[in-house]
Amino acid sequence: HRYPGLQTDWPPLISIQYILIKYKDSVKETSTKSKGVYLDKEEAKKKIDFIFSKIIEGGKFEEIADKESDFLPHHIGWIAKGTLDSKFEDTAWSLDIGELSSPVETGYGWQIILRNG
Repeated sequence: HRYPGLQTDWPPLISIQYILIKYKDSVKETSTKSKGVYLDKEEAKKKIDFIFSKIIEGGKFEEIADKESDFLPHHIGWIAKGTLDSKFEDTAWSLDIGELSSPVETGYGWQIILRNG
């Protein structure tokens, strides 16, 4: 059966979660948690490296993201290429399902990305 208006040519999509640590000179979107008070770039890098080490040592991504990320929700669901910051997308699309990125600097700040699907 065909349904009127049903899109059948969906672009490739991936599902991701992320942790964001903003810094003073990162300009894209505002934080939902830090209320406009940001670390400097070097402090933000130290913080994201510390968070990354907590995850690598066995910490649960979702719990750490809820506590540490400057932007919630940390799960943005399914995305197509060409919809977000290019450095963020390039990193996200290079990951295998279940793979975690090292900290990456994007237009949003420092991020750790987890690909879910």
